[in-house]
Amino acid sequence: MKKYIVTIIALFIIMSSTKTMAQSSFLSKAVITSFATQFEKASDVSWKITDNFNKATFRINNQYMDAFFSNEGTLIAMSHNVLSTELPIQLQLGIMKNYPGTWISDLFEYVVDGNSSYYITLENKDEKFILESTDNSDWHLYKRTIK
Repeated sequence: MKKYIVTIIALFIIMSSTKTMAQSSFLSKAVITSFATQFEKASDVSWKITDNFNKATFRINNQYMDAFFSNEGTLIAMSHNVLSTELPIQLQLGIMKNYPGTWISDLFEYVVDGNSSYYITLENKDEKFILESTDNSDWHLYKRTIK
């Protein structure tokens, strides 16, 4: 029985490694070089490859981030989750004032060309609101859905 379990675990590890190697073989050398140059201390890297972009999810400085690259290796954007207490104070106040009785189910910062935008998902029992702030001082409704 122990040999059977060890064999299953070994097969799982080999299949996982093969999948990672297969994915990385589809990345262009430009993307790999660009990522390694810009995020040399990254660990736990995984890739999502599409026709339009390559998304790296990784850990750096004990924080998980995403970086989006063009197929030519150009860094398009970065994103990472943030705590509500890390938002600019104007944005914190806007949530409290305009969306009482809601809770935060998602919050992240999105950076393009050095400019930050924030996206937050607020919910209550009946609705879900996705808000966006591109000026870091006010929220704008991006999407509202009824549950």
